Amino acid sequence: WYCFSYLKIKFNFKHFNGSLLKEISHYSFFVFLTIIVDRAFWSTGQFILGILNGTKDVAVYSLVVQLCTYYMSFSLAISGVFLPKMTHLVAEKKPIKEISGMFIKVSRIQYIVMLYILVGFALFGNVFVSYWAGAGYENVYPLTLLIMIPQTIPLIQNVGISILQAQNRQKFRAVLNFIIGVLSVLMGYLLTKKYGIIGCAISTSLALLLGHGFILNWYYYIRIKLDILLFWKQVLKLSVPACLAAILVMIFKILVDSSSLLIVFVEGCMYSVFYFILMWYLGCNEFERNQIRVPLLNLRSKIGFK
Repeated sequence: WYCFSYLKIKFNFKHFNGSLLKEISHYSFFVFLTIIVDRAFWSTGQFILGILNGTKDVAVYSLVVQLCTYYMSFSLAISGVFLPKMTHLVAEKKPIKEISGMFIKVSRIQYIVMLYILVGFALFGNVFVSYWAGAGYENVYPLTLLIMIPQTIPLIQNVGISILQAQNRQKFRAVLNFIIGVLSVLMGYLLTKKYGIIGCAISTSLALLLGHGFILNWYYYIRIKLDILLFWKQVLKLSVPACLAAILVMIFKILVDSSSLLIVFVEGCMYSVFYFILMWYLGCNEFERNQIRVPLLNLRSKIGFK
């Protein structure tokens, strides 16, 4: 009623554009296929464990998947902010060098956030899981870490999905995800049968590393012409300040050997301070500093501080 009465929308069924419908259907099918395969990819592990092992391992692995899903949500929130900019660059047919530069910029920002979470979980995840899940779920920590490490690769590159969609090239990724998903099920069944729940996590980890770590990066480099070599060179530089922050916290953990919540909270605060100070001075470039500096300056001017 609102559309017809106020927006004055009118439908014309006389001029049916079959070619446009075909193009939309082709595009939508592969987006739909990707969504379905992604859902199945994160569910088959629990299904296989339910067949081969039992409810206990299914409960453990469900928590692993839940933590990995939380981890994924942070990356998607960041890439969503830059999606319109990336789509605009592709739609305007900007040079691939400019698109590649934006790809690297966004990925670096994602990596700064994701690396903070990943290293933080590596340092404090065992204590967190023991309080969060309780006794009997100790395997959640190493299994989650085993998956989160290769999972970081697609999470810091998911703005590349926007490039594929804007260029209408998402077919390759959809088919790749389907093949990797089938391979993951086969590997998952064999490895779970032999090694139990650890084998299930290994199959997921290997599938992520093979599909998104190697094959999709190859496609970005060969077909899309993104500068993947420069990408990894720029991204891996950010690992240095993160490693330094982790080493400083580990030294403190050795000197003060305690798993009490107060000590863990202090260590977490120390890690956060070390991480962001070292990342600000040793890792971030001017573009990344401005993503923090400019909003803070605008906020200060709005609330009246000089």
